[in-house]
Amino acid sequence: MAHERNLHLTHPINDQVPFCDLPTTVRETWWTYSQTWERKEPEAWLRCQRFGYGVIPMATACRTVLGELSIPQPSFQAYHKRYMGNDNLHRAGPRDTRWPCVLSEQHWELFEDGWHRFHAYYAAGDLVVPVTWMDIPYRIPLK
Repeated sequence: MAHERNLHLTHPINDQVPFCDLPTTVRETWWTYSQTWERKEPEAWLRCQRFGYGVIPMATACRTVLGELSIPQPSFQAYHKRYMGNDNLHRAGPRDTRWPCVLSEQHWELFEDGWHRFHAYYAAGDLVVPVTWMDIPYRIPLK
């Protein structure tokens, strides 16, 4: 279950809520993300699911991501600089309207969606990463 990942979430992990009860930014994240799925009627499917949301410490996310990279990097900062390149379009925006990163159910990645957002939050100096997930088991232990 998701609580096995030791996420240190600010919103209780067993407080899974239906799509309609999610905060607006979390609902918008899932709605937009669902449009990329090869599924008929994603809106109807979303209404049948339960979701969680919260935050994880930025330091924990950085350590976890660094440990998952297929090409080792000397530090997260080096990886972040390489990821961002010369792209100045990664802006975090106001904290109260930020979309969360979608946690992955895969054992080899922390985020399924939201990598640009994650790097924008890091660049903005945020101490936490807003996250969301579906009510599915997670297998990645955070480091």
